Amino acid sequence: MKFNIKHFKGARAIYCVKDTAIVDETYRYAAAGVRKVTRFLGLPLVLPLINLFIAPNRREYDRLVSHLTKVPTGRGRLGQPQGHDLYLISPNAWPADVHPDYLGKDGKCDKKVYRQFIEHEIVHMMEEYGSPKGAMEIRPQWWSEGLAVYATGQWKDRLTRRMLKEDLAADRLPAIAKMKGRDAYVWGWSLVRFIEKRLGRAALKRVLTVSYTGDILGFLKLDRKQFEADWRKSLPKLAHKIICRA
Repeated sequence: MKFNIKHFKGARAIYCVKDTAIVDETYRYAAAGVRKVTRFLGLPLVLPLINLFIAPNRREYDRLVSHLTKVPTGRGRLGQPQGHDLYLISPNAWPADVHPDYLGKDGKCDKKVYRQFIEHEIVHMMEEYGSPKGAMEIRPQWWSEGLAVYATGQWKDRLTRRMLKEDLAADRLPAIAKMKGRDAYVWGWSLVRFIEKRLGRAALKRVLTVSYTGDILGFLKLDRKQFEADWRKSLPKLAHKIICRA
């Protein structure tokens, strides 16, 4: 399969001819993600070249990421970052190759979901670049996913609101020690936000740029038991507020 390359400031896109129309848009979303996280945390606006690989379909996406995983991906996977590479499935392939939850009412790619996803993954790339070497791999999932969801505003999107509503209805509020997988995406941002409210945004920057531990609360010298009790107490009111957003 033949790929073209288009160069931008700080990035380049690798894509097939049939996806030419979405290349500039993809770059704009990636650049917006860099700006958001650097402004959010007060980081230098510096990142070596980002490679945006746009696969024309899931089969080609799986081929591109075969050096990262030997397991074919499912329809819930929209893309994946690795170092300075971001692998994406073309919006043109979304109707056939991604989960229906990510599609718009017209059955095509929901551009807002596409933008938020790219920005989310850029936060992960920026975290890895701005952290001590190897630190990102030992931090808890709630931190990395929570930071990405919170910094990009993804916590206010329709998918997050729906899952918050489901958890509230089932009285299913997470515990910090068990916050992995789905819970890390749905609730992790609220924990990052609660840390910010207690200690200020500078504390988040300090975790990202300095910490090398899986014990984020210990690093911040917080009383784990009291902090978690206060945070959990705040969740129903916070979730209701988000769910009721227009």
